[in-house]
Amino acid sequence: MTKNTLTIISTASVEGSISLQQQLVEHGMQVYTFPMIDVKPIVKSQYIQNAISSIFTYQWIIFTSKFGVQYFFESLYKHTRTYELPSHIRIACVGQKTANVLVRYNHSATYVCPHNNGDDFSKELKKLFEQKSLRVLFPTGNLTQDIIPLRMPETVVVDKLIVYHTNKPLSFNTKILEIIVEKKYTYIVFTSPSGVVNFVDFFKDVVSVPELKVVSIGPVTTKKLQEFGFVSILQADEYNYSGIVQKIASNNML
Repeated sequence: MTKNTLTIISTASVEGSISLQQQLVEHGMQVYTFPMIDVKPIVKSQYIQNAISSIFTYQWIIFTSKFGVQYFFESLYKHTRTYELPSHIRIACVGQKTANVLVRYNHSATYVCPHNNGDDFSKELKKLFEQKSLRVLFPTGNLTQDIIPLRMPETVVVDKLIVYHTNKPLSFNTKILEIIVEKKYTYIVFTSPSGVVNFVDFFKDVVSVPELKVVSIGPVTTKKLQEFGFVSILQADEYNYSGIVQKIASNNML
């Protein structure tokens, strides 16, 4: 590693870190994976079974993450032995990256929100569903905020279906913690509010939060960082992994 190589610590989930790490490495950065969230599918749920049994009653399915897509269709296959949906159902996704995951299950999105955050997605959906009477299925995680259901018109019923849990990891890599403590890194990257919460819970007595240099994927994560006293925060202009990479690169003239 040369003197000018940027050292990035990613707190994204193990699955998420793969894509982010690849993009950072392509820009010549050294990356350490330090997951602060652990994503696991719901193994058994009567709610999931009931939703799949009544899938024909929905007009739309909306997804805000690749995990929602993945674990919903895995549950669908488990109960029906097929990835097929009733032909009348349409799918909406936040961001092209989430929409791309649908290809694995032979589906495509009817609507893709050009912005990669739930706030903009909820506003777009409100316009899309305006003056319509609809029942919408929302497969998501246990920590997802209710901003989408709360913003929908009164004629739209959104059934939030928990298909995965975002948990605190059971352990962490002590060698990477040493890098943070000894300030031998350039940035710590946060991609979710839950990652921020878990990081602080683990290390609030080990590191000085205001002294840490971090990069945030978007405004919701930034708000959570600020709540916990982070000061040196770079926020991606585009709220996705590419936005994180571009922000780091432009801030360091790469």
